[in-house]
This record gives sequence, structure tokens and C-alpha cells, in this order.
Amino acid sequence: MPNVYGPEDLTKQSRKTILVVEDDIHVGYFLAQALKEEVSYKVIFATDGLQALRMIRTVLPDLILLDYHLPHMDGFELIDHLRASTESEHIPVILISGNLPERLPKRKNVMYLKKPFELDALLQHVTDLLERSTPA
Repeated sequence: MPNVYGPEDLTKQSRKTILVVEDDIHVGYFLAQALKEEVSYKVIFATDGLQALRMIRTVLPDLILLDYHLPHMDGFELIDHLRASTESEHIPVILISGNLPERLPKRKNVMYLKKPFELDALLQHVTDLLERSTPA
């Protein structure tokens, strides 16, 4: 069962779900709390890529906030798994890290954000990506 953070009324169809994948539990909880409190999203949290893939089979998120450096697989490997499935290929991803590679591979529907970042900027990127990915 995925860890879910947010108001108990999770039956609202309009509430967007964000999967935070971050191996640093303190950073992950901080991001989950900010997304829940500042913009009222439903947030699920995974600490590695394998756990994230298991969660995605149960709860298909509307957006993934993904750390680059993770146990078991890095952020790019997780993105490759997502893009290989028709169910998850469309999900926007924000890949975050303090040490992104010099040359970032071009990936569909992926935004890169270097740590440290301003929380307000992250929240705005999340909102923008979710609005773009919502059918009119």
C-alpha cells in the first residue's frame, strides 16, 4: 500500500496525484508536505525506483517528481521504464538533482530542475505541467 499524504477525502476525481520519488526521507517528506499544503495535491511517496514502479501499477500519478540519484536504478532508468509502457508514457516528470550530468538526454515530457531550488518555483512548474497535461 503506497504512503498517501493529503486530506482524507481522496474520492474527489479532480484532485491530482503526484508521485514523489526521493531516497532522502527528510527531503521527500518536505516535498510531500509542501505539495499537499501549498497546492492541495494528493501525494504518494517512494524512496527508490523499484518501489515507484510498484506504486505506479496501483496508482497512476498525474505527475512524478523524481530524484536523479536513487537506489536500484537512477532517474533516467525509471523514466525509460515509464516511457516503455503505454499506461505511463504520457506522465510528466520533473527530474531533480544537485548533480545532473553535463549533457542531459532529451526525453519527452521531462523537465530538469537543479538542487537547490526555490520551493515556489517548483510548485509553479508542477502546476504548469499539470495544467498542460490536462485535456481541455
